[in-house]
Amino acid sequence: MVADSRGVTGISPSTIDLASPPPTFTITGNGFANLGFGLPVVNFMGGTTLVAQARATALAGSTTLTVPFPTQATSLTPNLPGLSAGTVQAQVWQQTSATPTFSLLGSATLTVTGSGGFTDNPLVAGSTVEKAVHISEVRTAVNAARTRNGLAASAWTDPTITAGSTTIRAVYIVELRTALNQVYTKLGRTLPTYTDPTLTAGMMCKAAHIQELRNAVSSLP
Repeated sequence: MVADSRGVTGISPSTIDLASPPPTFTITGNGFANLGFGLPVVNFMGGTTLVAQARATALAGSTTLTVPFPTQATSLTPNLPGLSAGTVQAQVWQQTSATPTFSLLGSATLTVTGSGGFTDNPLVAGSTVEKAVHISEVRTAVNAARTRNGLAASAWTDPTITAGSTTIRAVYIVELRTALNQVYTKLGRTLPTYTDPTLTAGMMCKAAHIQELRNAVSSLP
């Protein structure tokens, strides 16, 4: 009988700060392959909960995977909360059919620190109280990303949001998506995927709307 040598030996970097996330991870092991159904998928697990997901974008031999920092855009499963401070397991799953079905190859431990500078991260639908600071922080993060990548800072409707008096409006989310998409476009990246892609005046702001923006801006250089 031949022993199964497939497995995962490590992930690099193995510790990250969400304030400056890496664009990619390198996962090492053995038995990685594309069986005709795509490169392996990495599930980032917080305990038994799937929090983030990304499919590898490159394979070197059968031992090294390049995996993008997980965001809503990289996920096969919609509306995941994303990485937050703590320890997660990066599980490598090999796709074995078009159905699709997957086989677990192994996992590596990833330590996540920080929260990307965001209050109440991650936001939880039905329990996190909507706050003005949630919008202000994302605006600051988006404009910082624009500046780092050679774009002018965006101007915002109601530039001063006041806690306890300003109602979060759909236009705030629309403007943030537009400003963020422009960075992704300049970098040649696939645009993030958004819940309720068309927002109109009067629509209720959801936790997912803001969390998706946080996740997307946190993955930018």
